[in-house]
Amino acid sequence: MVDTPKQRAGAGFLFELLDGGNSFKLTLPPIAINAIASAPVSISVELSIEQLDSLIEGLGTQRAAASVRQPQEPMSPPPTALDPKWLTSDDPLTGNSVVQLCHPNTGWLQFEFPPTEAAKLGRLLQDQAQLARAPRRPN
Repeated sequence: MVDTPKQRAGAGFLFELLDGGNSFKLTLPPIAINAIASAPVSISVELSIEQLDSLIEGLGTQRAAASVRQPQEPMSPPPTALDPKWLTSDDPLTGNSVVQLCHPNTGWLQFEFPPTEAAKLGRLLQDQAQLARAPRRPN
């Protein structure tokens, strides 16, 4: 069994894939639990991948409900998924365009765009694709 290296995240959290990527270990930073111990206690939890997916979904739901909102502008640079899988459809009830994108960190995310915004996004993507295909002139 070859395990992946440990990865630290902000605030002292430690993440580790176990069992060849089939389970996950989360170690919290030391926490003071006055009723149990006089010194801070470090807690580790092992989760199956299914439990990890549920935790990510639950954390995302709680984050969306938090009073401190997500930044309105993207981080620099935001986490990138190169050539993600995607699906698109229309919502017959709203007339909006539905776009689903699969990000390797969070899984499938769904976005719904009103017709005007869907048209803007479509035009911008077409313009960018045209520029990418344009022949480049040597300097």
